Amino acid sequence: MTILFLLLASISSAGDSIFDSGAPLCIKKVALCEDKPKGLGQIRERPNTDFRKGQPWFFLYAELSNCKAVKDAQDFRINLTIDIDIYYEDVRRIYSGEGVNTFDYRSLQRRSSAYIWAKIESTYLRQGEYKIEVTVHDENSQKKAFSAATFNVI
Repeated sequence: MTILFLLLASISSAGDSIFDSGAPLCIKKVALCEDKPKGLGQIRERPNTDFRKGQPWFFLYAELSNCKAVKDAQDFRINLTIDIDIYYEDVRRIYSGEGVNTFDYRSLQRRSSAYIWAKIESTYLRQGEYKIEVTVHDENSQKKAFSAATFNVI
């Protein structure tokens, strides 16, 4: 049993190390979080998408696959950048930010999964429905991925 478990663990971690140049960059998950993400998959996701008017901020988390890791002298590096657009009532863009956050992930092992986050200032948002569009750029492969999420200010 122990040997089988170790074999499965090494297969799953080896599966993460494959970058497919013909495949797109993929956003596997977008989540609205209570606080700053601590690592890949290490988030405290909000229980719902409703925010109280005047709440000062929240975090947006995006988890990606098929990121390109580039070897440098010491380790492998994944370089990501995130752009954010926020729309009120799905019509009027009220915020647009390019390069809102960058993430330089370093690892001794080649990986293709990574994450990036952005802190969203929300004190100025009035009551209503919002859509947040997320574009993540993999600076090493020059690929980008897009996703969207919705939330409400009550």
